[in-house]
Amino acid sequence: MGQHFPPGSSISQDCNTCICRHGSWECTNQGCPGECLVTGQSHFKTFDNKFFTFSGHCQYLLARDCTDNHFSVIIETVQCADEQDAVCTRSVTLSLPPLDGMTVKLKHGGVVSVNNMDIKTPLNHGTHTHTHTHTHTHTHTQSAAPSGPRYL
Repeated sequence: MGQHFPPGSSISQDCNTCICRHGSWECTNQGCPGECLVTGQSHFKTFDNKFFTFSGHCQYLLARDCTDNHFSVIIETVQCADEQDAVCTRSVTLSLPPLDGMTVKLKHGGVVSVNNMDIKTPLNHGTHTHTHTHTHTHTHTQSAAPSGPRYL
């Protein structure tokens, strides 16, 4: 049997709040922030806070906009030492279809290419400025997705 919630009870669902009113849940519907990341050479954290380790030599789709196809991020890994399980990131590619199909590739060693041409930073492109590259890459994108109670 389910859990009883008296009128006026509230629960949190991600970054939204639901209140029990007249026998139904009324929820805010804000877009919630999310984060996925790669740490070390092959340790991945997904948007739902799950952790995975991939030691293969491959390309991995780290993130993409499944609704509007505004961006995707692909990580390319390669063997980086004599030990077969030693994996290094060769490149991170950010694809931006709304910006004339622009691709920005951050390569091993700090080299940056835009649309397959190596560039010198800083690079200005409309409202976006890329100033430098280092081992930490942060890409912020925002997407509003409906959210409500998933379980009661």
